[in-house]
Amino acid sequence: MNKDTIGTLILSGGLGSRMNYQNKGLTLLQGEPLIAHVLAKVKPYSTYIAISANQDINQYQQFGFPIFSDDLTWAKQGPLAGIQSSIKHFPDELKTIVVVPCDTPFLPENLIPKLHQALYTQDETCFAYAKTEQMIHPSIFLFKKSVYNSLYDHLCSGQRSLKSWLHSKPYTAVFFENEAEFMNINHNKTLAQLNNE
Repeated sequence: MNKDTIGTLILSGGLGSRMNYQNKGLTLLQGEPLIAHVLAKVKPYSTYIAISANQDINQYQQFGFPIFSDDLTWAKQGPLAGIQSSIKHFPDELKTIVVVPCDTPFLPENLIPKLHQALYTQDETCFAYAKTEQMIHPSIFLFKKSVYNSLYDHLCSGQRSLKSWLHSKPYTAVFFENEAEFMNINHNKTLAQLNNE
């Protein structure tokens, strides 16, 4: 795995409707914003990192990475809109893109190496996403940057779910044993419990 060809996009553009419209990536877990926990997991394997965000831009800028907001054409149309609006700004030399949401602070340390190995096991594979025993996690995936060009047409066809794009090309679902590592922090109650409040 060549770190120099891997870029990461952290999705932080949602409305946070299930958390009283708070910006999830900036809510605190054990004294650190959720996105800081995610950044710590992806930094060792990424030569380039950017954040997809549509609000609180100044606060996200404090992390020192490029911030890209949804193009007006795709505004408020979900994670694919963030990907479409952001990846076009990534350096040309990147060959592999990692996408993770801002609200998954417990991601496994070996996430990127394991997905990367699976992605390049067979030449035709375009996407590799995580799965656990209980469910699939299509919001946590790697893809070959060459397939990005298909996303515009996919969105124009009316598709909005991540899984619809991932399943439009050859893909592999990569098994991880620890369900807890893929927990999404979607509710204030969950966050309070984790903070022992």
